[in-house]
Amino acid sequence: MVLTPILAVWVVSIVHIAMALPTVKVMLVPILADLIKCEPDTRPSASSDNMTYEQTVTQKFLDDHFTPKYGIQAVVYMSSTLVTTQYASEVQLYLSSNDSSIDIFMMDVVWPAGFADHLVDLTPYITPDISNQHNPTIWNNGVVNGRHVAVPTFADYGVFYYRDDLLAKYGFNSPPATWDEMEFMATTVMAGEPNMIGYLAQFNAYEGLTCNLMEWLAGNDAGSILLPNQTLTFDNPRTVQILDRVKRWFLTGITPKYALTFEEKDTLTAFSTGNVLFMRSWPNAGSVLKAASVPFSFKVTGNPGATNETKFAAALGGWHMGLTKATHNATAAAQVILYMASAEFQKFRLETVGVLPTIMALYEASRITTAINGLWDAFSQTLYTTINSFLSLAIDLPTMMEIIPLQIEQTIGTYPAVVASHATFLGYTTGLGIAFMIVGAIGILVSIGLGILTVVHASNPVIKAASPDFLCLILFGVSIGFSSLFVYAGPPSTATCMAQPFLLTIGIFSGWKNGLINTEGLKSYMLSFYVSFYVALNIAVLIIWVVVDPLSKAAVFQTPDIAYLVCTSQYSRTFNGVLLGMNGLILVFGSWLAYKTRNVDETYRESFWIAIIMYNTLIWGAIACSLVFVESLGNELHFAVRGVSVSMCGFGIQGLLFFPKLNFMKVWFLRQEIFTQSVGKPETILSQPESSTVSKQEVSDFKGVDGFKLAFRFGSSTLFMSNWMEVKMNLVGDRHRYVVALARVSRKKKVGKIYGFSLPAKECVAVLRSYEDSEGILTVLIKLPDGQLFELASNKPAHLNQVVEKLKTKQNLFQETL
Repeated sequence: MVLTPILAVWVVSIVHIAMALPTVKVMLVPILADLIKCEPDTRPSASSDNMTYEQTVTQKFLDDHFTPKYGIQAVVYMSSTLVTTQYASEVQLYLSSNDSSIDIFMMDVVWPAGFADHLVDLTPYITPDISNQHNPTIWNNGVVNGRHVAVPTFADYGVFYYRDDLLAKYGFNSPPATWDEMEFMATTVMAGEPNMIGYLAQFNAYEGLTCNLMEWLAGNDAGSILLPNQTLTFDNPRTVQILDRVKRWFLTGITPKYALTFEEKDTLTAFSTGNVLFMRSWPNAGSVLKAASVPFSFKVTGNPGATNETKFAAALGGWHMGLTKATHNATAAAQVILYMASAEFQKFRLETVGVLPTIMALYEASRITTAINGLWDAFSQTLYTTINSFLSLAIDLPTMMEIIPLQIEQTIGTYPAVVASHATFLGYTTGLGIAFMIVGAIGILVSIGLGILTVVHASNPVIKAASPDFLCLILFGVSIGFSSLFVYAGPPSTATCMAQPFLLTIGIFSGWKNGLINTEGLKSYMLSFYVSFYVALNIAVLIIWVVVDPLSKAAVFQTPDIAYLVCTSQYSRTFNGVLLGMNGLILVFGSWLAYKTRNVDETYRESFWIAIIMYNTLIWGAIACSLVFVESLGNELHFAVRGVSVSMCGFGIQGLLFFPKLNFMKVWFLRQEIFTQSVGKPETILSQPESSTVSKQEVSDFKGVDGFKLAFRFGSSTLFMSNWMEVKMNLVGDRHRYVVALARVSRKKKVGKIYGFSLPAKECVAVLRSYEDSEGILTVLIKLPDGQLFELASNKPAHLNQVVEKLKTKQNLFQETL
């Protein structure tokens, strides 16, 4: 009687203990799909009408073998989708939102790295006797950064199903070992069986197609796409060969085009109808077909290959179990996971749903997961979407072979290195390269020509005043500047990288030596000192640059997809800034020289041209500096800007400094010829030294009249005229000829140069142009009989008109003598 209450209390306690069992919820992915439904009398309860056979037997096994032993209730849920990529998104949503409604998730062998941050580290719960039972490669795939975030529950690999009864019917005693044999057998059987499909696999754009691709490549000895060191091996002839073969299956009808949407369930359903000769699937498909009692004979073997040596290639897959950090009972959930990795549970799964236990795996896992740790989803998506597009003829083979490597490199983070390895440079044979090579050659030849002219006419007053040595040095510097165009084209090398800053800096700097002229108040030796100092300073900076931080070839990114080669170094911008700043000071120095030479005679004074050259150099230098350091503009634009800037500076120096001298030299020679023909003794009559004074008595051999002040210039054409000069006109002559003398007289009555021309008594000048402006200044352009031009201007139009009329008609010019 006493025992009865005690027994009742004990029973109640046991019930409470049972009710208090910790519950762990497990999410599994259906393996058997929906081909096999459990019979009505085997369903667990009316509330679980939609449970599949797989879920039913799994739940019962756990209830019978796990819960009594460990005191933990494991509740099995099945994923609502059979599509791997959709299930991955479902798991990602649970984990990222810290949803605790599910504790354990079944996940693909390549997912642990991607989900690691959301999974519990199982290391404290794992003992050596557990880990040592499993294939090390598969087991270690659950270790991410030293954390064991998942353990394997089963392995999987691709196999080849075939209708042995049909093969025997058409005289084939064994399954195909190569793809050639498969194609021959398929076409043979299909010819006798009108409704027969030759070959089916998982061709839809999802992860199943990636697995098929891996098997095709391995079976064709085409590599594994990506090596563990992240070297991409996809783009090779064997890859092209096997993918072209697969496309041919669709074109020849061995595989129907609608199979491009097929996944595991679709291929299995089609094969179960008996209308498919060959099928690639997973080992569990055999269990499904046997359980469904299909009305035909089939067998399974390894996948064909390109040769007998490469047959039986299989993508080793499988699934792991991971525990979310959102769980409320990590210890109990860890016990469930480890039990699902045990030999007892994996043996049960092998016998009921046909999946392979990992503790019995004899297959080497793919090494790709090592190379793309945590990036499998993106990697696989690139493969299956692009391959599916190729097989559906949406893209051609070259496009596919271009897309896949680039997208894989982007995924694994080595894409910049790939782009850099394909970096381009501006070649000599490109249109832009050829154009500026010609420009550079012309610039150098012009400098050489001007140098020869300078040396030949070194005694000419115009050249002598500017110092032939300094002019030749300027031309040498300009030639160096033009030669820099040649080292910026073509593939960069150590030599060209070293030459670029030297040629460009020293060349342009030497071009700026156009201030090196004999000027009033600034001695040549002082100019030499200043220039030598700046040259030495530039060279010193360049040498320091070469020693401390030498330039070398490197790839610069214009866009994430485009790179080009340049010569650069760690501190190249710093050294460029120093050189640009120093040479900016030289621009100021040149402007100062222009100011110092403002009082030199116009024929020899370069001050105006120096100012223009400095301005020209400053403008083009500013344009170049503002563009060539902008990497996104690209190598071609940089080369063009640099070439235009160097050309404009070089030709600017040649044109602005030397061509005026050529004009003055021409005029000087012309003047000497005119004076010689006019008076015969220019040295005593019209070429008086600057210290002498002119009077009528000193030209007593001639009779003439006093003149008046005007401005004039002369030349061989209106395009080549001297500068305007203010002079005093005098007319002198006799009955045989007369002379127009234009003397430059200072305020102190000192005569400078004397210009003019003479005319025989019977010749006249021609008036080409005559006009008077609003300020009353009359300008007249006259032409001598020998074709030379003189342009006269005066604010006394009546006087000038009278003189011009006399020169034109020769009437009443010298009445007392004529």
